[in-house]
Formats: sequence, structure tokens, C-alpha cells
Amino acid sequence: MLPDLGRYRNRCGVGGSGSPPGLRRRSDPGCRIGDGSLGTVEVEAGAAIQIRSVNNISGDVARLGVTKQRGVELALADYGPVHGFAVSIGIGISDGCSADGGRRAAESVASDPEVIGVIGTSCSSAATTAAPILAGAGMVMISPSNTSPALTSDLAGIVGEHHHPGYYRTSHNDLYQGQAVARFIRSRGRCADDRPGGGENRPERDRPVPRADRDHILRRVRRLRYPEDHRDPPHRRQRH
Repeated sequence: MLPDLGRYRNRCGVGGSGSPPGLRRRSDPGCRIGDGSLGTVEVEAGAAIQIRSVNNISGDVARLGVTKQRGVELALADYGPVHGFAVSIGIGISDGCSADGGRRAAESVASDPEVIGVIGTSCSSAATTAAPILAGAGMVMISPSNTSPALTSDLAGIVGEHHHPGYYRTSHNDLYQGQAVARFIRSRGRCADDRPGGGENRPERDRPVPRADRDHILRRVRRLRYPEDHRDPPHRRQRH
């Protein structure tokens, strides 16, 4: 089920003078980032709450983005109206799983003043360019699968270079996964010999990884970075 969308309505967006019929954004000079809410959007009776699905629904891994869009549709059908208002996602928009695709998608969404938020993007690379545009338009962006630390923070809580107000995600931070893998390797690592006949010398094959090697692996994991123009590799996209 979707959460109560009333908690995520935008009060800190643009003022009401340029809002379309049926939608009024109420500014609140007292609202601030970190108070648990971006505020309130007032929708007039009879109007629908407009959100958009921005996921990778085109290209060689379109099936992965299409499943996310279908998930949004199923969630809306299951949850039903929000405080008596229907919710519309319009036509699905592709993020291209790239920085350029994310920028184009965000510009398209931001050009429609009736839209208050986005479910997406699929890929972190697309989010790095989509998030600042959507944040600038006073919208909320909730990704089902972004994992780049740059979009939120590192393990010390230092804000990432691509974090923007109104950005949320339901997937984990890559650094937590890397930390878990590194700790596992460091404590449980083993040498695997998959050469023909390698299984004949099981004691040698199963000996623990030397501490120096484990520390080297741990350092390599900690140095991982996610460049802005990076396109998610095939194995990563499959997981999405």
C-alpha cells in the first residue's frame, strides 16, 4: 500500500499565483528541511492529484522500468483515493537510465504546474540530474531503486553532492551494502580454487583469506564512487 500522501504534500513550493485551476500551493516561510514535511498542496474539489512515474521504460532494459510503473499503477488501484481525491499518474515517462534522460524527463514533468511529485527514477545516474530540477519546482521525488550515496549521504551522515530537498528513496544506500560485503569478506573470506582438480586439496582451498588481503579488499570497497555520468552496468541494471 502507499503511505498516506497527505504527509508528503508540498507547502514549501512556489506561491499560489502561478498555480493552475484546481491546485494551490501554500507557501510557509517557517517550513524547513529536516522537519519531516515539505508542507501542503491544496487540491480543489473535483480535481485529481497529479503525480508522474519516471522510470526506465525504454531501451534494452525497459522491462525493469515497466515493472516499476506497473507497481505504481497497482499501488494506486489498491490504495484508492487520497482523502476523497483521485490520483493520476498520466503517461509514463522514461528516464533513459542516464543523466541526459533524467534531465529531459524532469524538465518535462516540471513544465506541468499541476504535477506535485514523481515516483522515480529507476537509475541513480538519472536522479543526479532530475532531482535538482524537480526540487527547484517544489516537487517531491521518491525513487524505488536509486542506491547511490551521492543522492543522500555517506555512512557518517555527510550530505551527498547530489542530494536535494524533497528527494527520498525506498532502496538502500550502496555504502551499507559495500560495508556489509566488506565485513563478511573480512571475517568469513575463503580462497576458492575452481581449477580442474582444485577440489582434491580441500584444506588448502578452504584456508582463510590472509588478513592483509582482506584489508585490501575492504579498502577497495570503501573507495567506490558513483560518477554523475555513470551508466549503470548490466549486472546492476538487472538488479533494478
